[in-house]
Order: sequence, then structure tokens, then C-alpha cells
Amino acid sequence: MTGLLRYGTTFRCREERILGLRFLAVTLPAKGSWRERLFAVRGAQLMQRSGITECVFPADFPLQALFERKGVRSVDRQSLLRA
Repeated sequence: MTGLLRYGTTFRCREERILGLRFLAVTLPAKGSWRERLFAVRGAQLMQRSGITECVFPADFPLQALFERKGVRSVDRQSLLRA
């Protein structure tokens, strides 16, 4: 399974299927707010506990290093497009 990080109105974490691929989708509230960092930490912990090592991040995501410290790195987009 691969992680998927996106922005929305509330924090949410659930499994989704997109084009036949399984993702653990984490939705973060309010880009650029203090809540974004708080919920990003929680999302990184959930991905780490779920055994996810790769994640699709939004463009210009400022907290990617936080996920990398938890062992979740950015997915190679070329291999994702081929799948």
C-alpha cells in the first residue's frame, strides 16, 4: 500500500482505491496553519504504524522532512504512472 497526502477541511485517514491501486489517504486541514504541522505529525505516525514507506505528497509540501524522519519517503512518480 502507498500513502497519499492531500489537503481538505478536516483531518481524515482512510484506505482508498484509486485506479485499482490501494492508498492510505491522509487529509490535512488548512495549508500553512499551525494545525497542518500537528496533523502532519499524526499522519506520519499512522503511516509508519501501517508499514507504509512511500507516499504521494502535494507539490511544494513543506513538511516532507517530517515524514522522512518517520521512514516515509516520496514515491517515484514515474513508477506510479506505469502501474
